[in-house]
Amino acid sequence: MDPVAGSAPQRCRAGLPLHTVPEFATQFAFVQAGLAAAVMPRLAAVWAPSDVALVPLTPVLRREVLLIRRASYDGPAIRAGQACPATLFAELAAANQPA
Repeated sequence: MDPVAGSAPQRCRAGLPLHTVPEFATQFAFVQAGLAAAVMPRLAAVWAPSDVALVPLTPVLRREVLLIRRASYDGPAIRAGQACPATLFAELAAANQPA
């Protein structure tokens, strides 16, 4: 059987994406229209429309974010840039936690 032709659960178990849409706004629009469910990073919750339910996944999925820089330069701006995303992500996450 061709796994691409299977049902959604069969396709997921086969490791095949159902659809890939990189833009959060488009994913939210598909969900709002009833055309899809989406798996997004928690930071995307900042842009979630009020009529979209945010459901945590179990187990919690993690990903690694890297700073990309020129190999020959490690100046003060780079070092400052390494600390900034962690602070920003922590602030955004805290702002989106239920009270």
